[in-house]
Amino acid sequence: MPDAHTTTQQMPWSAHAKLVIPTLEKRRTLFAQIRAPSKMEVVIQMPVAHMTTQQMP
Repeated sequence: MPDAHTTTQQMPWSAHAKLVIPTLEKRRTLFAQIRAPSKMEVVIQMPVAHMTTQQMP
């Protein structure tokens, strides 16, 4: 029983890692795009950022 219990505890972690790792890769790509935005992207992102901060509370 202890062996089976250990295995089930490790299962969610491996599933969690599979979900997190691709997300981190996407974030890296997004940060690369945000660091070098074109003028049009800045104009588009500004109103969206303003709306998002208003909806937070």
